Amino acid sequence: MTQPLDPIARANLALACLAVDPFGLGGIWLRARSGPVRDGYLTALGDLPLPCRRIHPTITDTQLFGGVDLTGTLSSGTLVHDTGLLATPSALVLSMAERTPPGLPARLGQALDGQKACLIALDEGADAEEHLAPSLAERLAFFVSLDGIPCAHE
Repeated sequence: MTQPLDPIARANLALACLAVDPFGLGGIWLRARSGPVRDGYLTALGDLPLPCRRIHPTITDTQLFGGVDLTGTLSSGTLVHDTGLLATPSALVLSMAERTPPGLPARLGQALDGQKACLIALDEGADAEEHLAPSLAERLAFFVSLDGIPCAHE
């Protein structure tokens, strides 16, 4: 009987699989508090074949989908459009994913379903009640927990 993979090996395997088909797999739900172990894992996101763009739970629809650039429009006197982050296929790294307001999971889920992005949801919840919205969690192929891994393990 084979031995189960240790948590770091499983986390690295999930990242390697995501690098093969980021849009088809959707992404990774990463449950880990901020610290050197998580930072080391996030450094490995550079191996993904997509640009990584960090987003925050308070990101606006204009920042995601694009819209009118008010500053540019007022300064030029003509209508100026701004492209959103979803205009270019990318890996979105959502910090504090457990704190997303109710509408954001639906909008990100739409982007994942349309295969315009993959998502790395950084869940920093301190207890079981704080977690990623289920509507996002069900779209992500992998759940990785780095809790309890000592810094020397990385």
